[in-house]
Amino acid sequence: MTLEYTVLDKETGAIRCVGESRHCFLTRDGKPVSLKRNYIEMDRAFREYSEQSQKEE
Repeated sequence: MTLEYTVLDKETGAIRCVGESRHCFLTRDGKPVSLKRNYIEMDRAFREYSEQSQKEE
């Protein structure tokens, strides 16, 4: 999952910086897990949130 950030100046609305961070999900023993295959509802929730956020931009 990649999260993108835009930091705006509160007073002017000018973009001060942009960035992104990448995240993965792990099992309790530290192995990568696919939300799409193993946690379908959670994957769906992340995708819906992402789509909604993009529409608001």
